[in-house]
Amino acid sequence: MPRDAREATLAAATPEHAVLVYQTSRTWQWALVDLSTAAVVQRHDMRSASDSVAVSGTHVAWHETGDDGTDRVVVTTRGTNPGPDRSTVLGEVRGTVAVGLVGNWVTYGVNSDLAWEDTPNPLYALTARLTTDATRKLLDHTGEVATAPDGTLYASGGTVSGGEGLYRVSMGSAGAPVATRAASSGESVGVTFLGDSVPEVIDLEAGPARFEWRLSRLNVLVNVTLRNTYTGETKQTSLRP
Repeated sequence: MPRDAREATLAAATPEHAVLVYQTSRTWQWALVDLSTAAVVQRHDMRSASDSVAVSGTHVAWHETGDDGTDRVVVTTRGTNPGPDRSTVLGEVRGTVAVGLVGNWVTYGVNSDLAWEDTPNPLYALTARLTTDATRKLLDHTGEVATAPDGTLYASGGTVSGGEGLYRVSMGSAGAPVATRAASSGESVGVTFLGDSVPEVIDLEAGPARFEWRLSRLNVLVNVTLRNTYTGETKQTSLRP
């Protein structure tokens, strides 16, 4: 490693190799270390520190942020002559980007627990991108992503059809990654109407009226229309839980 390397952290590993991320006087870098020899076998510059790095037997992928605030997911081939990097521009991201690898596909998604403060964002989906730029959506929203010692990629999150839980991401028969639910949390990803408490008649002289709607999730925007059936006058507003 460079003599001026500092703040070195273990970012990702396989049983045979580890990826260290550190800062030098010039830039941020990652280094691929052969655990059997303790030797650095590959090194690469990054635009910034990375909150997520993934390594497989053939590739290294990471998230980085440029000086202009633009976030990217970058993947490169392992080896002494890796060829050009492949970058996916995400824009300016609020939140943590989770990166993974499945074969020649890099996966990425912005962490979201679908809480009330989460503004809808297509980057919450866990997406797989092939090195040829073909894409597949694996999950409707992404929680945490981790790689097991055997190289299997796992992601928490969920789909509208499969619900919330822990998903195993692996290569499918069609040559693209698929997400299979390994464990369920019993929660729904989609918004389900659970009931309401709305008065049939409102007596404005009796004071304010209370309206309640019960939903399965808090990350919703409710559009309410109040119509006077006598005059036809309507009022509209939007509410968040």
